[in-house]
Amino acid sequence: MKEKRDVKAGVMGISRFRIGRDGNGITTLVAFQGCPLRCKFCINPDCWKPEESFRSYTPQELYDELKKDDLYFRATEGGVTFGGGEPALRADFIAEFRKICGPDWKIRIETSLNCEPKYIEILAPVIDEWIIDTKAENPQIYLRYTGGRQSYFTFNLQLLTDQLGVGQERITLKVPIIPGYVSEAKGRESYGNYSRLFPDAKVEVVRYKTEQELREARENDRSLKGKELCNLLAEVRHDIAERYDIDLPKRDCTHQGDCPGTCPLCEQDVERLGNEMRNKGIESPEVSENLRDGINAFESKIETARNSHTWLMPGVILQETEDVLHGDIPPKDDIPPKDDIPPKEDSSAMEGQITEVPPYHKFQNVAFKECALAGVSFHLKYDDELWHELEEGMEVALVRHKNNKYDPNAVAVALPDDYEGEPDDFDFDFILGYVPRSENAELAALLDAGYADKLSARITTFHSHGNINNRIRITIYLQTSEPVLVRPDLLRAQDIDIHDLRIITYALLAGGTFYARFGGSPLQEKILPTVGEKIVFIHEQPKHYVVLLMRVIAEKEDCRRFTEAVIDRDDDRLPFILTNIIGPISLEKRECRFLKDVAIKNFDAASYLTEELSDEFERLFRIYLANKVYCDNIDADPSIDDPELRK
Repeated sequence: MKEKRDVKAGVMGISRFRIGRDGNGITTLVAFQGCPLRCKFCINPDCWKPEESFRSYTPQELYDELKKDDLYFRATEGGVTFGGGEPALRADFIAEFRKICGPDWKIRIETSLNCEPKYIEILAPVIDEWIIDTKAENPQIYLRYTGGRQSYFTFNLQLLTDQLGVGQERITLKVPIIPGYVSEAKGRESYGNYSRLFPDAKVEVVRYKTEQELREARENDRSLKGKELCNLLAEVRHDIAERYDIDLPKRDCTHQGDCPGTCPLCEQDVERLGNEMRNKGIESPEVSENLRDGINAFESKIETARNSHTWLMPGVILQETEDVLHGDIPPKDDIPPKDDIPPKEDSSAMEGQITEVPPYHKFQNVAFKECALAGVSFHLKYDDELWHELEEGMEVALVRHKNNKYDPNAVAVALPDDYEGEPDDFDFDFILGYVPRSENAELAALLDAGYADKLSARITTFHSHGNINNRIRITIYLQTSEPVLVRPDLLRAQDIDIHDLRIITYALLAGGTFYARFGGSPLQEKILPTVGEKIVFIHEQPKHYVVLLMRVIAEKEDCRRFTEAVIDRDDDRLPFILTNIIGPISLEKRECRFLKDVAIKNFDAASYLTEELSDEFERLFRIYLANKVYCDNIDADPSIDDPELRK
């Protein structure tokens, strides 16, 4: 196998001198391509474009681009902020960049935490400050707005603080007000919830600024911001020069017109100052405390210059401010300490008992074509050790070989570890073979059109010997454009009182089904059951539980087939028909130790149980069936099948 090349990443843009906006000090924002979410009001929809649409950097190349501001970073406790897109997907890149830039630069990340936990584990040791976009606190609103699962965000936030040791003081949680999705009232509620759960974190409310507001702000304040920035950077340089006895002549700026904030003469001053400091052996410069305060307050003086990076796409832009709700949100200092807040009625049920995994949408893969690889015998000899690494179901990479002199539509097949997504840099000596010439025209056209991320392939069969046409066969899949709803395979649970238990029992005895209504306000935010899902109904008594396991067999309009009850009732609940699977059964509490600290009264069929509780209930029902139900093969008793013997 070949050695891996330097990791690379597509960068949408680099924005310098983001003073006071991404933490303390003078910072540079680096925006990566790529994001798993599809937010309705995305501020950077360019991130969804193919990576080849942007300049690609290695960590060393990016460092060489940014090091011209090294002096500003070190003197003001600033550094680099990685955004995007979703920068957590570039965890390996950022970790390597940290090794190169060293500990003097602060590294911050603007993230939704919507990624696999392995990326967060890589980033935890190298990120100084986390700026986290919470999107929406309600799982179903989160899904509607982003198209992704909130469970990644919830799990990764807990992983950061509880297991990876990232202190809350290093975290900023941004709670957005999203028109049509998150109201101001919900924003206030989320602000309070996050402030209580993370008392040492910084919690901010943000709203959206329209494109017209943004355009007017840019037109009115571009020159003011540039001149203010130029003066501030000059103050930083001369403050450092004075503190470390370096001769740096002051000069009057003669620039006319709009000021970009820096110019070649300013850059020369930075380079001269840096050289003098290296000659003096000064590695960790500092600015005066008063100037540091001025740097951190700079953006509050030039508020309308926010979000003015030229690489941002026009659209709905996030306005980062804490006072947009006109005082409706209490200051953080006014929120009582966590221990002084009485628990809500449902707080115990929400901590460790109700899952945060909602239904989510997933793009399905459909088989595009199945074929044998051509050229296998040339690229893999019969004694090649690589044969031992292959197995059915293994994912392989499709690599467009545009410069192939034998076939202009050539598409190679390689192992994913050997291919980093850049066909122009790929060494085609390290492939398994090619898609046959007779099968590659459509595939090549799709890859050339930028649909590489919509295509995938897996090995169907492989043999190191035998017919050359069947040594390695692959199936190529194409991702559908319409997502399907995927629900977790978990139980739901509903607390019932003795009156409910009697009604359910009588209904099952009379007709074999039970009519129920589930929901609550606001109904559109509930994750209601669907046909086929199972619900545990549980009634708690002093020394035992009465439990039923039931399945949903109809919902909404379909319930008319089973009942004459009014199903069009104008309330915040919807109708369901359930049938019984097991129960009612009486279980002593010693048989259900896993429920010892669980608030049964807060179980609600509009939520899923955690995986742990769901598994425990499933185990309980299996034990009950094994002990109470005759499980021998019915064919062992011939009288069951022979009418004469049954007489």
